Amino acid sequence: MSRPIPGSHASRLLRAGYERVGELPGAPDELASDLNVPRDTALSILRAVAASSSTLAAVPLSKLLAAPTITTALPPIERLLGEDKVHVLNVVSPPGGGRERVAVSAMRETLHQDANARVLVVDCQGHLGPSVLVNFFPRNAPELARIDVVQTPRILGLELFLTSLPRYLSTNPAIKLVVIASIPGPPALRPPSRQVIMRTLNDLSFQRLVAVVCTSAMQTHFPDGGTFDTSRRPAILRPQLRDWLPSGSHEIVLIPDGRASGYAVLRTAPRGGSRKPGSREAYMVDKQGWIADKTST
Repeated sequence: MSRPIPGSHASRLLRAGYERVGELPGAPDELASDLNVPRDTALSILRAVAASSSTLAAVPLSKLLAAPTITTALPPIERLLGEDKVHVLNVVSPPGGGRERVAVSAMRETLHQDANARVLVVDCQGHLGPSVLVNFFPRNAPELARIDVVQTPRILGLELFLTSLPRYLSTNPAIKLVVIASIPGPPALRPPSRQVIMRTLNDLSFQRLVAVVCTSAMQTHFPDGGTFDTSRRPAILRPQLRDWLPSGSHEIVLIPDGRASGYAVLRTAPRGGSRKPGSREAYMVDKQGWIADKTST
């Protein structure tokens, strides 16, 4: 599938030094000068960005009631989520802590439950690219043909695609799950970029046309605002998305306590949900690398 914003436009912007959508000038003449392209080309780029940023039309109530939900088929994670219908899930862990495998489990369940469903993966850091995904499915599995992958290794590329995502989904209605894998954190992700992600997640949550799984790393934080060199207090690890998630989202933090074990903590859940924030479930990592019950063999 082609992107709503052509890749050639993104390449020109990157070569010209633009890092974020918000940096683009509003006047086509100025952009044409920066990119050394004809005015018509600059105008086409600005129109593509503007058109792609429009939100989807209002969604009928019947579609909201039938909104896609997330299931992982991983017993400790399912118990932690309880009986809630999960529409937006953020999975946080240290590097190698298993967050991508939770996302892949959600992908596999979506594809298994609906033979016509497709999954869109927005791969920010190469952790869920095509060469990685094939390792999580049987050889030549037909499900792989129903996974679309867009790789966005640069912040600008991520912004451009997320800005165009509502339009992308409106023209690809078979997509039922969007996975935004390994969202970068500070300092690469500055406030303007963060606003793009927040707006996209809020739009997707409100429209309820797709379910959304995000994965992100823990962020080093110093309580006194210092650095490794200046802080007088020990650093702590905390989820880097923190309060960016839409109302009604679920957030799980995976905390390994050994090479093949740990516990999952429900950090965020909707008010009135079946499990309260702070709930936890112990888990082990089985021989295939999947999260399983600690009593499993």
